[in-house]
Amino acid sequence: MTVLITRAQEDNIKLASKIKGLGVDVFSEPIIEFHINQPNNKIDYNHYHSFIFTSKNAVKYLRSCKYTSLLNKQCFAIGDTTAKMLKDMGFVNVMSADNDIKKLIEGVKSFSAPNVFYFRGEEISLDIKKILSDNKIECEEYVCYKVKKSCEISDLLIKKIVSYQINVVLFFSKNTAESFLSLCNKYDIAKFMKKVTILTVSAKLKEALKSKVKNTVESFDGDEDSLLELIRLQYASK
Repeated sequence: MTVLITRAQEDNIKLASKIKGLGVDVFSEPIIEFHINQPNNKIDYNHYHSFIFTSKNAVKYLRSCKYTSLLNKQCFAIGDTTAKMLKDMGFVNVMSADNDIKKLIEGVKSFSAPNVFYFRGEEISLDIKKILSDNKIECEEYVCYKVKKSCEISDLLIKKIVSYQINVVLFFSKNTAESFLSLCNKYDIAKFMKKVTILTVSAKLKEALKSKVKNTVESFDGDEDSLLELIRLQYASK
């Protein structure tokens, strides 16, 4: 039983170690990498009543800024992992949206603050700023990280795929999933992936992929502990 992890290298190392601890083989192949931008010292974050984080990479950006005066601000995090990072930094008012972007937006609207600052990536799936602005909430945003997609798959991974040595593949984002599937088509190896089980970070991504592939697709709702428990119960003994 071999699990393929496709997330950025920094995260791959930590997760691979935990999965190996369950007695499951792991193959790491980063499909995307993140570049965190330098702090923008021209932005006065104290002006804003609340913050939005739709990725832990946005939190990594804030960690490089002077943030100690912001610790009492209301934070809206896309999921538990992002929320935990904020709490570990000392933020005390943190809401997790359980990987549901609509729940996050509703949380911001319910907070009824006059303004909010959105730490975002270069690519977005939903225009949060426009939605909030349409609801009379002042929203400023800043692109604090960028995504670099891989243009190739390693020869070793290709060999493992065509010899059916990959049993499970993990996708932590829509970007990663789409990039990997595109590369499989590029290298004409998609036909060797039909029996591979796909585990996704959310039910929404699961449903999106089910319309594109014939594989078994399951979700672990963004929580790493849930993912590890799923692997332990369904794959560790195989």
